[in-house]
Amino acid sequence: MISIVNQIFLNRLLVIDKRSKEIHLKGQRPTSKFDYSLFGKELTDFVTPDNYVWMMVVDQEIPYPKEMASIEKAYPQFTAWVQAGGKLTYNWYDVTYRDANYMYIGKYK
Repeated sequence: MISIVNQIFLNRLLVIDKRSKEIHLKGQRPTSKFDYSLFGKELTDFVTPDNYVWMMVVDQEIPYPKEMASIEKAYPQFTAWVQAGGKLTYNWYDVTYRDANYMYIGKYK
């Protein structure tokens, strides 16, 4: 098992469709294969201007929102986490904060 200290130095990424389309965790830099022209603007650390991250890692499997339901509805503490830059409500995805009315509950196949 990798310790938390060692995870800080990993540059996790998702590749979408082709190798040059990368998504990284907030603050991580793209690899040399990343195509900046796909974004039409300067890349800003894989986070929106409102501090919404493009990718995140949580320490457990979590249900995702139903189609057409926002993550803020399914996880009411998510917005506070975003606005605080991850420093508040760090457990926004905990089962005690979930609203099952807005999430897909089942197995992904």
